[in-house]
Amino acid sequence: MAKKQVASDPFVQDNPAFKLGEPMMTETEHKAAGENIVKLHEYYMEMYKAGKQSIVVQYMEKHFLSKSQYFLVSWGDLYDLFNFTELDTSLMRCWAL
Repeated sequence: MAKKQVASDPFVQDNPAFKLGEPMMTETEHKAAGENIVKLHEYYMEMYKAGKQSIVVQYMEKHFLSKSQYFLVSWGDLYDLFNFTELDTSLMRCWAL
């Protein structure tokens, strides 16, 4: 019987720096962030306290030229979004092309 393949660890584990329920940005980063980022971070803190494990996001047809869809974003994935590095940004630009 063939062994079932699974995704490698970096694709299935949260960033080791991510601590569930703790702020995802420093106070300095929070002050420098735009209004929408601050609101998203506050939403995470509220939803975590309410016992939610993720948020539902919708993309519109104009974003990917396909039917509008919903998907889940886990708190660990949101942490990665808040903590993009220069390399992460470059990889996202390549992916978006």
